[in-house]
Amino acid sequence: MSEAKFSTDEWKLNSGMSDWGLPKQHDIFIGEGKNDRDQIAGVPSITPYCMGSKQADRDYAERQWGNAVLISAAPQLYNALQGFMESLFGGDEKTVVVDHERLLILRSVAAIALTKARGEDRK
Repeated sequence: MSEAKFSTDEWKLNSGMSDWGLPKQHDIFIGEGKNDRDQIAGVPSITPYCMGSKQADRDYAERQWGNAVLISAAPQLYNALQGFMESLFGGDEKTVVVDHERLLILRSVAAIALTKARGEDRK
């Protein structure tokens, strides 16, 4: 398998706040996100709970939050999937080699990554 051409460090999700204290943009940073160069994505949102907001606005804001959460989980999802491929094929995609112990560990890794991707780790 070829080597990843992206940062495999954990990606963190922060929300930039509007004047009303509600998210206007969800920013995804590499690692600790110490400077602007660490920002890899910004998912625009709106302030959905202002007076008079429409259901469509609330739906949009919720969908954008979900998109940002999924993007921030990308390295963990990638690592879990790559681990499964290596455990099933041992690096050679033509030969099936099953490492049951490693698969059990990867099942936990994948479950954690999916929990993050769904935003359930923030509740």
